[in-house]
Amino acid sequence: MKPQLVKEIVGPSGKVLEPFKEQQVRRVISEDTSTREREILEGVVTNGSGRRAFLPGYRVAGKTGTAQKVANGAYIQGEYVASFIGFAPSNDPKLVILGVVDGVPFYGGAVAAPMVQSVMLDSLKYLGIKPDLNAPLTPSKPMPGLEFAPIKKAAAVPSVLGLPLAEADKVLTQAGFKVMTEGSGPNILDQIPTADSQVEAGSTVLLYLGGEAGAPTMGHWWEEVDEDIEAIQALQGRTPLTAP
Repeated sequence: MKPQLVKEIVGPSGKVLEPFKEQQVRRVISEDTSTREREILEGVVTNGSGRRAFLPGYRVAGKTGTAQKVANGAYIQGEYVASFIGFAPSNDPKLVILGVVDGVPFYGGAVAAPMVQSVMLDSLKYLGIKPDLNAPLTPSKPMPGLEFAPIKKAAAVPSVLGLPLAEADKVLTQAGFKVMTEGSGPNILDQIPTADSQVEAGSTVLLYLGGEAGAPTMGHWWEEVDEDIEAIQALQGRTPLTAP
């Protein structure tokens, strides 16, 4: 497809003066190749490095990215540009979302994928796109050796969702974690890694701050899709599943 920035030109009266139609230039890859690539990118989300972008009942495909930052001609240890790009529903795409986080000690699958996940879920619901009866409701077992280095000494991350920043900082510090914040406001709206995740002791926990009491957390987003997911499970004759 030829790149297109303008959909149409509209006059003061609201009449469309000049529409711009999509223009096909050439076929880049075959339909079979496109299907295979889509399946591979779905695998990144269901059992690969992008599992934190998984949405139960939706087909999501994407790819993580992690670039080590450079200063004075040398790589900076532990500082990355983390990214994830995803599209959904992957069998009939309506959304493509790219998330990039600069200067963090996290890989793309750890910090950018959950960010895209939350925006993707909210956007799918806004567009009225219902979960797919045939889409997986849980991610598969992760493939070994992808994205995350082996954990030398594991520790469970405490939940600090909804807490004031000072209290959340105290809880995490006492548990042996470092704290990094994003945004502004008095309360914790989201955290990465999520509560009860097994991570290396002494790791950094990223906290997203918000300025309004009762602002939505990832838990609230999951609750919003529970009804749709449970309806699908009822049709499939399956036991209801509680999303993370």
